[in-house]
Amino acid sequence: LLKMADLFVRPTRSDSFGISVAEAVCLGVPAIASDVCKRPDGTILFRAGEKKDFFDKVIIQLDEIQKTKNWKRNESFVNEGTGKTLLESSELRHRSN
Repeated sequence: LLKMADLFVRPTRSDSFGISVAEAVCLGVPAIASDVCKRPDGTILFRAGEKKDFFDKVIIQLDEIQKTKNWKRNESFVNEGTGKTLLESSELRHRSN
């Protein structure tokens, strides 16, 4: 299943290694992960807890995938739809902790 993915994301605030990141990289799937621990070479890192850095890295990768595959990214995902909902949900969850 992972081999069929276009992108793997592991946006954790704590982690010991994340074997799933290593599996994705080994299979040639671009992997984006937080910088909370040592990651395999080839992992695209974002600063843990910094949503803008995370979303910027995801958008860059989606744009790269779009260039190599015949599909288009849905702008409303990031601007109005699911991406905004995910961001708001994340902010609410962290405020309550």
